[in-house]
Amino acid sequence: KGGGGAGGKAGNSMNNRMAMDRNTIAHLELLANAKTHKRKHSLLGTIDCTKTSVGGKLLKMNIVAPPTRKDTIDARLDLVDTFLEHELFFYEVLELLRLLPDLQKMLAPIALVPKRRSGFTVGVNVGGGDKRQVTARMASKGISALVCIKSALSIVPNFARVLEIQLKLLVKRDQKKIRNNGGNNADDADGDGDGNG
Repeated sequence: KGGGGAGGKAGNSMNNRMAMDRNTIAHLELLANAKTHKRKHSLLGTIDCTKTSVGGKLLKMNIVAPPTRKDTIDARLDLVDTFLEHELFFYEVLELLRLLPDLQKMLAPIALVPKRRSGFTVGVNVGGGDKRQVTARMASKGISALVCIKSALSIVPNFARVLEIQLKLLVKRDQKKIRNNGGNNADDADGDGDGNG
């Protein structure tokens, strides 16, 4: 009880997530199989069908530090239901996800600070008169990253369109359910009135 309580408190203080230590993760075989010490026959290796590296990292985080808020869990279950009920929507999102580049890897070269080297006149000023060399390889990576960013941004409007269409369908469905439930409640009330009369 004490260990669970401590873990729960740590998880709730950290973005409302459950905290698990390394021994717990190992014994539950969440990331690696206990016998082979490989990912293949672990929970992660069994259920990981993600199409992007970002999705894979998010899945791993949700396994080792799952959310504890009920509304977060319910929202994810509702999203799963939506994908199961609307197959076309599921495959449209899947196809768009496949087109997304590795955003984290893509942004790394842009944030990279060149090493300081003496004897070079060509460089970038990083403050205080300190110049650091920018190699052709670094420049090439930076240009490639910018191209990837442009590619990722071009996918965003298509994502927005697909999500907007699905949102409208869900709103119509919910409104229809509300109308139907309202009619049923009115019928029940009339029925009770007739029975009592």
